[in-house]
Amino acid sequence: METFVKLKISVFGQPIEPGEKLEFRTYQSENNVFRILIISAFLVVEQLFYAFRVSNIPSLMKTVYIYSSLLMAFFVIFSLLFMKTGLKAKIFAKQIFVQLFIISGMGIALYRFILIEADLGRIPTIYIAALYGIAVIFYLDYIQGFICYAAVSVAALILLPVYHPEIILSSYSADVISNGMIAFILISLNYRSFVRGFHHKKEIEAVNAVLVEQSIRDSLTAMYNRRKLDEVLKEVTGKTIRYNKEYSVILMDIDLFKDVNDSYGHDTGDKVLVEFAGIISKHIREVDVCGRWGGEEFLIICPETPLDSTEQLAQRLKTIIAEHRFCGKYQLTASFGIAAFSETGSIQGILKSADIRLYYAKTHGRNMVVSQDG
Repeated sequence: METFVKLKISVFGQPIEPGEKLEFRTYQSENNVFRILIISAFLVVEQLFYAFRVSNIPSLMKTVYIYSSLLMAFFVIFSLLFMKTGLKAKIFAKQIFVQLFIISGMGIALYRFILIEADLGRIPTIYIAALYGIAVIFYLDYIQGFICYAAVSVAALILLPVYHPEIILSSYSADVISNGMIAFILISLNYRSFVRGFHHKKEIEAVNAVLVEQSIRDSLTAMYNRRKLDEVLKEVTGKTIRYNKEYSVILMDIDLFKDVNDSYGHDTGDKVLVEFAGIISKHIREVDVCGRWGGEEFLIICPETPLDSTEQLAQRLKTIIAEHRFCGKYQLTASFGIAAFSETGSIQGILKSADIRLYYAKTHGRNMVVSQDG
């Protein structure tokens, strides 16, 4: 007896199936890149405003503003490239891009903290904004988040006494560590909510897929229902007209099916319909579309197929059905009416022609294929 182990990747108690990992990473990357676009576009304008309206005289701060705006412009351009071009498919490249943005943001904040604003006696606003802004805006897993906040906190504690030996480190260390820890907890909670949102999205998609499938399938045979067949007919007709091609349909009916229900019961009749549907599905081409038209009637739509080729398919199906033993013991036959789109030039016309020919087959001996008007 084989044992199968279902592996799961647990993220703060939220399991991600291995098969979903690629889709999840794509979802995560696309969300992060979109956020980079919005934030970097805003920062381009904001940093330029501070550079030329707030910092009127040349200074180190003005230089930082200008270079920050140029860096953010770089991220705007590449965000658009990722979202609008073939780069969209490069998940790994997106993840690196997100990491570069976060490193850049943290780096600018740390630079201003250490070299420009450390003499204020408190942690500067830009540093706090970078810590919590990244935690709230981006979706980083717990490993990425821990590395990010541990690195920036350690860097701040190491560099402060190097560039500012006059500063008492203990007055900053508690705030640096506590803010780093709080930001890490926040980004972890944010990521957990994101994972939950992903699973909720997947559940909704799965439910919607089931509902869509149920709406286009016959509940007994699992073949397409008449509603779906109508949609396919419109689609095939549109392509046929657009590309000046041909298509044909086969309308078939199980002969004397009422006798099966009357003699053996509706349960047997249902089993016959299921077997009949299976025979059709097994012996048509992949491009052909088949469904239950109603009752014991079935319709096959044969795209880009002339009448003579469709007639050959119908003749083959007729023989296979006649030789089959339904439920292992009942021998049945079927009648077929065939029509081509070029004969009438409309959906209503091709269906009417097929129906007339099917009726002719039913009233002239059954177990027949009729492709022309009698």
